[in-house]
Order: sequence, then structure tokens, then C-alpha cells
Amino acid sequence: MSDLDSTIDDFEYTKREVKDKVGYDLVIKRKGHKYDISYESQGIRKIVNLLIDILGIFVGNTVLIDELDSSIGAKALIRIFNSIVNSNKNVKRQLIISSHNLILMGFGSFHASQLYVFSKDCNYQTIIRSIDNYELRYEKKNLPSLYLDVFGRIF
Repeated sequence: MSDLDSTIDDFEYTKREVKDKVGYDLVIKRKGHKYDISYESQGIRKIVNLLIDILGIFVGNTVLIDELDSSIGAKALIRIFNSIVNSNKNVKRQLIISSHNLILMGFGSFHASQLYVFSKDCNYQTIIRSIDNYELRYEKKNLPSLYLDVFGRIF
């Protein structure tokens, strides 16, 4: 949780009983204070809701998430990718996401073989290109600019 927001110290679950039903609420701890998850940002709530699915990659699941980056900051996403997806412990499966965030395309977070660009040609057919198919010199290229200049064109 602190990878998402550095002010989060810990979290816990509190038991909630209403009539014959038992449930649990997630509580975030910050500097000795407790906050219900409902007071958190939309991005934190989204990651909490998806966390079980995302962690499924460690037990062999392939997880697909459309626009994971919506309502989640780029820095928090990069921390998630580096601590979970690009972890040495993740040797079984993968997390597949769609994104419109060009910052996430930087070479610092992913190898070119992990990135694919989908675009449309003049007949509106989908074209899929792997960034790894292009001879890019990592230290010389700005991938977001390259995407906008080359991959983003409609042919």
C-alpha cells in the first residue's frame, strides 16, 4: 500500500456485523490515525479492488485489465509494475494492460519486448506492432515521441 501512497503506514480489516451478516472493512493507517477506505482516492480504491487479481500472477494467472492507469498516477503504477510485475518472484504469468498513458511506455519500466502498440490502418483494420521489432537505441530514443511520430499514424 505504501508503494501507492507513501503516507500510508499500514492497513487492517475491521469486522462489521449487521443482523446475521458479517463483513469486513478496510482501514488505512496514517501516522497513528485510521481512515476508512471510502475516504481514499479513486486510484487507491481501484488498486485495492484489483489487488487480489493482480497478485494472481504469482500463482500462475494471466491477468487482463483495461486501462489500469485510469485514476492512478504514473508514479504509483510504475512502483506497482516494478514491485509486482517486474519482480524476480513473478516467473509464472503476466499482467496485460491497456493504457493511453505514454509515460508508462518509457524504457525504464519495461523492456521493448513487453510493449505492443495497437493502431488502425486506412481501412480501419487493427495493426499490432511489438516495439521490440524495431531497432531502437534505448539511450537515444524517447519512446513516447516515437509512438506519436511513427506508431500513432494512420496509414
